[in-house]
Amino acid sequence: MKELLQQRFLPRDYTQNLYRQLLDYQQGNHSISDYTKEFLRLKARCNIQEDGDLQVARYIRGLNSEIREQIGVQIFMSLMDAREMAARAEARLTPQPPRLTYPRRNYRDTPLPQATEAAPP
Repeated sequence: MKELLQQRFLPRDYTQNLYRQLLDYQQGNHSISDYTKEFLRLKARCNIQEDGDLQVARYIRGLNSEIREQIGVQIFMSLMDAREMAARAEARLTPQPPRLTYPRRNYRDTPLPQATEAAPP
């Protein structure tokens, strides 16, 4: 039934387009989290079972060059290992907002406030 529906309603090159989207997918402006979600979504839509090493290589290939450089030539045992390392690299590359600093006061030289009310008898 599913195949009949696909033949009738989907373009002939639908499957090829899905494969092309997966093969050409790049991180671009997306965060590592968003990139990973979309990568896994495309992979699921293609319905392909690939070797773990091939999956990791495809994932790393789509990362931004700065993150790939941070990761280096490490060997990853799984896609989640690669994702974790990419997230760490992204955190190192993301500029941190400046910390608010307050001027320091020398409290030793500041006189203590005087009590204005008289003590009860």
